[in-house]
Amino acid sequence: MKSQFGWNGFFEKTFKNSYNDDFLPGRIITDMGNSYKLITQNGVNTIDKSTVNLTPVVGDFVILKKNNQKLILNVLPRISNYKSVDGEVLVANFDTIFIVNALTNLDVKKIEKSVLQAWESGAVPVVVLTKTDLCDDFHNKVAEVKLAAPGVDVFPVSSITMEGMSELYKYLKENKTIAILGSTGEGKSTLINKLIENGNMTVHDSELYLLPNGSLVIDIDEERENVTNYQKNDTYNDIDDIVHKCRFNNCSHTKEPGCAVIKAIEEGTIDELRFNKYLKLQKQESEISLDETSHFDYNKKRNKELYNKGRKKEQW
Repeated sequence: MKSQFGWNGFFEKTFKNSYNDDFLPGRIITDMGNSYKLITQNGVNTIDKSTVNLTPVVGDFVILKKNNQKLILNVLPRISNYKSVDGEVLVANFDTIFIVNALTNLDVKKIEKSVLQAWESGAVPVVVLTKTDLCDDFHNKVAEVKLAAPGVDVFPVSSITMEGMSELYKYLKENKTIAILGSTGEGKSTLINKLIENGNMTVHDSELYLLPNGSLVIDIDEERENVTNYQKNDTYNDIDDIVHKCRFNNCSHTKEPGCAVIKAIEEGTIDELRFNKYLKLQKQESEISLDETSHFDYNKKRNKELYNKGRKKEQW
């Protein structure tokens, strides 16, 4: 798989340090529900999940034995991964992540949160604002996003008129992988079709595509990622009501007397696992409330770290 499908010096070194010529690597390109589709130097292979004890995701590099290519033996360490709020890894091993949001349905707070998650994934975020052809005056909106995501490239584009698309093509480098995050209706599927130069292709969530120039694209299923504020508010209103009944305003809901949450869990009014998910979403919201200065410093630091990391990768 040399210099193909995102295989680089990091994976080559890791592979050679642990495996001999009896083994070969493959990359997961599709999660089909009951099976994985992967590609190796020998072509495309399908493996039944019932035979797999591991949990690889789209983008992972896995190890197979040459004489039994229907069994995944191991998953190589990841250079990046994107997680849901539950900590579930959705996709892995990408260099850049396009955060797609339509100008006709702009959600700056959601973009800001996605940018922070992208930094944490280990990749470089790029904000793609689609549907400029449907928005007469989008320049103010672009400026607002740039203010919310300092140090991050922001590109207004149209998949219809092709305005701004040339700015995205510079990220499509041979053997580099781009993950694309966006909700239904934001123009993500149309954007991917333009990038892979096939306007008639049906785009599937959590699937890896090989582009004509040798670059790769992974579509992230944002319905599984589930990070938006309105989803939290709609889903956890009952828990919010119970939290407000606690005796202390700063209650940690672990051991304080008069804790309404502990009482509700003991009585079975709310599920403990569901409450833990609620806490994870609360934590994410608190991260978004960082003041603009600390947010800028954070992004500036991550920019520098990822730039240096990228320089090292280029030396492989």
